[in-house]
Amino acid sequence: MDSLNWSELRPLTEIRNGPCVTIYMPTHVAAGLQGQQDAVRLKNLADQAERELAARWMRAPDARDLVAPLHRLSTDHEFWEARSNGLAQGLCRRQR
Repeated sequence: MDSLNWSELRPLTEIRNGPCVTIYMPTHVAAGLQGQQDAVRLKNLADQAERELAARWMRAPDARDLVAPLHRLSTDHEFWEARSNGLAQGLCRRQR
């Protein structure tokens, strides 16, 4: 995605029953060394979110499940080849 418009940004900012995680991260368009580090940065942010969720909001297995899409994205080579200047991803636990 090249730009984030209001219809895409709004769901990331709406108040929901939580817990929720929203990651905003600058990325490098070029695939050089800095570009390769973007996936590592995302993985580290996902790990941090998982730890904080498990410490404050939910059981560790549930926190791991919630951030799993971020971990999958961090290893998605096709995504990283087509990246733009930033990443915004929001995740919320589904109501039971």
